[in-house]
Amino acid sequence: LCEAGRWADALAAVESTRRNQQADYELEFLAARAHTARAELQEARASYARVLSDAQARDTETAAMAQFLTAETYFHQRDYEAALREYRRCDAEHKQPAWQAAALLQAGKCQEHLGRWSEARGCYEELIARYETSPYVADARLRRDAVVKQADTAAPAVQRK
Repeated sequence: LCEAGRWADALAAVESTRRNQQADYELEFLAARAHTARAELQEARASYARVLSDAQARDTETAAMAQFLTAETYFHQRDYEAALREYRRCDAEHKQPAWQAAALLQAGKCQEHLGRWSEARGCYEELIARYETSPYVADARLRRDAVVKQADTAAPAVQRK
């Protein structure tokens, strides 16, 4: 149902399964994805939280994805502080290099949106150093170079004040 984009039907199936048995974390993850697709971000975060609190999900890629996608819900709402906090949790709490690298890239973008050029640069440099084979490294290098230029441009304005 999810692959077909039938989100309402997918949610109905999840609710039916919840009533008839205890939902497992994979089912909660699908519910979160369905809520996200329907722009029901509070509900999505609640489902992602259930994934993250499930002991069986610990140390799984699904948990890392749930943490990352929780951050994404905040990012899309332009709540960059909350998104940054959740991306940092993804990097710190989940040993899934692909998701950790993606989280560092997005954390850097949050720092950019917040006008914190040095912190953004730090995120990008950390990604480049820790995950040198990641497909996100090329983007991190480009963004790092851009924030260095932005910081150089912003510095004289700050000094004039």
